[in-house]
Amino acid sequence: VVIALVVKLLAIAAFFQLADGAQVTAAGALRGYKDTRVPMVLASIGYWVVGFPVSWTLCYPLGLGAPGVWWGLAIGLFAAGALLCWRFARVSWRALHATATTPSVTTA
Repeated sequence: VVIALVVKLLAIAAFFQLADGAQVTAAGALRGYKDTRVPMVLASIGYWVVGFPVSWTLCYPLGLGAPGVWWGLAIGLFAAGALLCWRFARVSWRALHATATTPSVTTA
């Protein structure tokens, strides 16, 4: 019984690691742009608005137990990662186009 549960949880952990890598990378890139407030809100939405209710629903009403909790956490991380990647694409696009349209100052 324990080995079967561990196998299920390790499979979920693989997805969890991919989702976590995406959200950590996007959050770090946004910190490089000194963009921290909006990413905090987006991550909170991913964790609390998506991850927590999905975890609870999968665990209790649907009866999946521990795998349900971990699937919910992984889905919350995936949502946070998707939102943060979207934010990074938007911020970096603005920064790229702001520098492309700004005339360069040259002195003679």
